[in-house]
Amino acid sequence: IRVFSENGFVKTSMELVADDAALAVGTLYRYYKSKEELYVSIVFDAITLMHDGLEEIAESNKTPSQKLEKIWNYFYRFYEEKPMYYHALLFLHDPSFAGAFSKDAHDSVERFSSKNFRLLAKVMQQGIDAKAFYPDKPPEFADFLWSLFVGLVNLAETRKQFGGKASGLDQLHRAMWQKIYRTIVVSD
Repeated sequence: IRVFSENGFVKTSMELVADDAALAVGTLYRYYKSKEELYVSIVFDAITLMHDGLEEIAESNKTPSQKLEKIWNYFYRFYEEKPMYYHALLFLHDPSFAGAFSKDAHDSVERFSSKNFRLLAKVMQQGIDAKAFYPDKPPEFADFLWSLFVGLVNLAETRKQFGGKASGLDQLHRAMWQKIYRTIVVSD
């Protein structure tokens, strides 16, 4: 994770990973056939970590609006505390990376990623059923919420990368929660 974080996917090599892990490169190849396969294992770790956090929130005894806010804040904490895992999840959309997955791995990633969205949709449905949220389509809202967060991160990172205003993601994140809350939540 550290080597990929420091060098990015393209510049990372199995040799760099082996050096960082104090392993012979041949030993690393015993466990992973390629850099892509190694990265896929990071993707599975990221999906699992995301799922565990979302499941804990979804299964808690909080109100639906409290759960929704905790999920929104969990996205931010996940990005802040586990940036490589966060970026690994985003790398899934890159068409050049598609070949790194076997059919079985692809199906597993899709199946497990879907569980994460279903957890968010479940929280939305709980809020609708409790008449705490305005009626909407929970699966579409899960996509909306994730896309909104990803867009905020991309905006903040792009500004930072090009020497613009400091990222300000924390402020954007808080401000957007207020808008989400007013748009979705009827009452607590």
